[in-house]
Amino acid sequence: FLLTDGFVDDKATCLDIIAKSSETFRVQSLGVGQDFDRELIEKCGYFGKGSFSYIENVEQMKSIIIESLNKSLRNYLGDGKIVLPEKLNNYKYTYPKEIKVIFEDDVINYGFICPGEPITESLEIGLTMTDFKEVKKKEIKETITIPSVEQLQEGDLLSRIIIGNILRK
Repeated sequence: FLLTDGFVDDKATCLDIIAKSSETFRVQSLGVGQDFDRELIEKCGYFGKGSFSYIENVEQMKSIIIESLNKSLRNYLGDGKIVLPEKLNNYKYTYPKEIKVIFEDDVINYGFICPGEPITESLEIGLTMTDFKEVKKKEIKETITIPSVEQLQEGDLLSRIIIGNILRK
């Protein structure tokens, strides 16, 4: 757990140490008060394959620390790579390219922009991740079949509502 109410002089070294140690331990970072380095807190949680939180007033402290403790106990997967079908390999925009860490009950939302005709048939997307819950890391390989692809119009309010509904499912 990393708690701070301020800044560090050498942020890059701090983040480098956390990233190199992320195979051994996770970092739950907490920024306390109003005047702390938010970027440092966020990146420490990200590079440490943990989480980050802001405690801006004393009343929040107990609940946020309990939430961070619970997060530290959750099983997680990391170092994810997504393998797209051949027909999607030349698309300029896909997101995310990799998944640094995902917890057991998280949702992966994947998007791509494709030019030309919409894709109407099912897609198979490969996903490889490392399971960090055991002392010995275990690689997991899965193929996810997406039975249908829905085309959304760029900037359309309806598309945002549809994405929100899909995520809830």
